[in-house]
Amino acid sequence: MPWEPPSFAFWVFLELKWCGASHGWLVASDELSNLVLYHPFNFATIPLPPITDLECVKGVYDSDGSIVGYRYGKRHEYEPNQPGAQGLGTWFYQKVVLSCNPSRGGDYTAVAIHYYDGNWISFTRARESRWRLAAAPADRSDDRYADCVYHDGRFYTVTLHGVLEAWDLCGPQEPSKEVIINGDRRYRGIHTRFLVSTPCGGLLQIRTLERIRRPGKIEVEVLQVDVQECKLVSLSSSTALRDHAVFVGLNHSACLPVREFPELRPNCVYFTTPRLIHHDNFGLPGWRGVGIYDLENHTFDFGPDYGGLWPSELWYVPNR
Repeated sequence: MPWEPPSFAFWVFLELKWCGASHGWLVASDELSNLVLYHPFNFATIPLPPITDLECVKGVYDSDGSIVGYRYGKRHEYEPNQPGAQGLGTWFYQKVVLSCNPSRGGDYTAVAIHYYDGNWISFTRARESRWRLAAAPADRSDDRYADCVYHDGRFYTVTLHGVLEAWDLCGPQEPSKEVIINGDRRYRGIHTRFLVSTPCGGLLQIRTLERIRRPGKIEVEVLQVDVQECKLVSLSSSTALRDHAVFVGLNHSACLPVREFPELRPNCVYFTTPRLIHHDNFGLPGWRGVGIYDLENHTFDFGPDYGGLWPSELWYVPNR
């Protein structure tokens, strides 16, 4: 996929709708609802394959052959509520994650959780210039994908029902999937789940549960994913993250040591509730902006609410 020159004007920057931040790059939906990788410091851009390359999306064209809108669904039976070509991209992409830093010239892979209920996973590899379907929704299933992370050479996904899968998508071979955990039967009271790759090589699952009597009406639990034994290990809330802080949301989840970033609070989870996606998937009903959950004290502090500002909030971690 070719590089474009650093020619993005500021007004174009404001037109983008964010749906990811990974390995020092932002991921956005542009005026045609196509995905583009954007570097906020050198303004480089890398276009990903067009949205019409996904089998669940079909373009609507005018008499001049220009795209003016889309139809979507298994049989392209739906039309977005928002008119125009940009409307679909404001909610269609649930999250986009990269396998590595594209600026290093590697054969990176991008994975997107998409479609209106978050049930589809597609991926594209550098130099392939096409989207490929990895997973589609099962008929009459009420489960859906909640998060995706790149960890130890593979992509890992988790659903709202707790199904944890490992995907081999980066090599030249056909994509393969391994089910690590087949759900945990605790999904009815769970708002959302996140996966976090830690600096020491571990994989965590963070889940938010509805707790009416808790501050913010939620409780956050942290579990260690034992990939070899295919099980979850509960961690004590007082020492789950120890001297680290975790950032989750639309971004590729990050786990940072507070000794290197003294402004951060240890053993805390930093949330965002982006407007790009449905609140019942990644966000929590009733709050927005930035939230900080203290695992030891079970307290939830709300940061600034950016109101109607656009684009959506997300955490950005530059490459070091």
